[in-house]
Amino acid sequence: MRACTGSAPVRVRAHLPYPALVVDGHWNVISANRASEALFGQLVGTNLARRYFAHPEAAATMIVNWPEVAWAGLARLHHQLAQAPFDEELRELADLAESAVSGLARPAAPPSELVVCPWFRAGEQVVRTIGMVARFDAAVEVTLDELRIELTYPQDATGRSPSFSQTNHTMRPTSSAFMVHGIQHRRWQ
Repeated sequence: MRACTGSAPVRVRAHLPYPALVVDGHWNVISANRASEALFGQLVGTNLARRYFAHPEAAATMIVNWPEVAWAGLARLHHQLAQAPFDEELRELADLAESAVSGLARPAAPPSELVVCPWFRAGEQVVRTIGMVARFDAAVEVTLDELRIELTYPQDATGRSPSFSQTNHTMRPTSSAFMVHGIQHRRWQ
């Protein structure tokens, strides 16, 4: 298992100039490349579900097609919960996501398990991307089976421009902090 988990950060760095993350089964970011940090700010050690679903208004300011992305995230959480129905942390994340999408219109097409196409605001530009998941599905180790690599690819010429990978438009915490489930969170701008 060590060889596979050790290779995940290498694969993430090799994905440059595009963003890539290593995420565990509870959506905790284990590793991120420089392009991810340039676009999103510091992610390692954060929980993606809590970051976006706890602050859907902030997520909507950064992600142009937030309803589509949010519903796809909820579908992924439901899929994970079906695989591990007694996982309390996944249940909490799914509940948080359900609350976040409660006022959002459902997309016409059902979300895909493998691909989601978030469109990010980077200053005055909209960068259209394709997000894909690479998994270690053939693993014998449960912990390795829970890791996934989130890869982001440009969807059009705007995303392929050098300025995208060098952007410094990040979702940064504001000064207000609050506690959820004993974890300190910051509002994102």
